[in-house]
Amino acid sequence: MSANILKSKTIEELSQKADEILQEADNEKLKSFLESLFEIEHTFESFADNARFYYILGNCAQVLYSYQRVDWFSDELGKSVIFFRKALYLIQQIDVLSDGEVYLQSCIETNLGNSLSSQGRAFCCIPLWDNALKCKQNPVAVLSKADN
Repeated sequence: MSANILKSKTIEELSQKADEILQEADNEKLKSFLESLFEIEHTFESFADNARFYYILGNCAQVLYSYQRVDWFSDELGKSVIFFRKALYLIQQIDVLSDGEVYLQSCIETNLGNSLSSQGRAFCCIPLWDNALKCKQNPVAVLSKADN
């Protein structure tokens, strides 16, 4: 594995590419994209960039390895939870969050809650959604909590 420093601009480009692939709903392309991110060992300029990277991985894994696509006992089903937990841990390492980082934390907590909920772990996700609502009035967190 070779090392690669990912800067904020590159993370933004990866995020946009992931969004495009997710909107296309092309699972083979999504799988290739996700696997390509593991071919290189990455280093990051900041905790926020590292958290955003894991957030991107979580979003891709959440779609690619959803409970509708894999067996309930599959290791892949938990990948999104692992990526979102890593992202949340990293964003919590920042002493003073910018508005963008607060929003990112809210999105991470919302999607982590959604992943846990889809696995039937409703009691685990309520505190995540509550915190997402507390730190930023994220409408997705409101809908997720109300829906569950």
